[in-house]
Amino acid sequence: MTGTLGWPRKVPIEELDYILDWTPLLADSETVSLTAWAISPATLINDDDEITIVDVVDNGVTIAAGKATRIWLSAGVVDTDYELVNTITTSGGRVLERTVHITVTEKL
Repeated sequence: MTGTLGWPRKVPIEELDYILDWTPLLADSETVSLTAWAISPATLINDDDEITIVDVVDNGVTIAAGKATRIWLSAGVVDTDYELVNTITTSGGRVLERTVHITVTEKL
């Protein structure tokens, strides 16, 4: 998880969930205990009630319990690149941070 991470583009009318998998940075027994997101500029909306710690699932099978974070995003301004910063605290007491970019477009 080095460098700039990017998620697929979205259009303003969509409300979509996005997941950030922390597995590569966590020890085998370590999980995400707390998560917080900061979004810039603030015209992209997140529902604070929908920011959660989730499992990493592949083909319906949980492969990493409690090692990912999810955020639901809606709205946004066309042709705007958003920076989302996810800060987590792990069960081992470590604080980690990653930045993800997403662009809102008129059409996909």
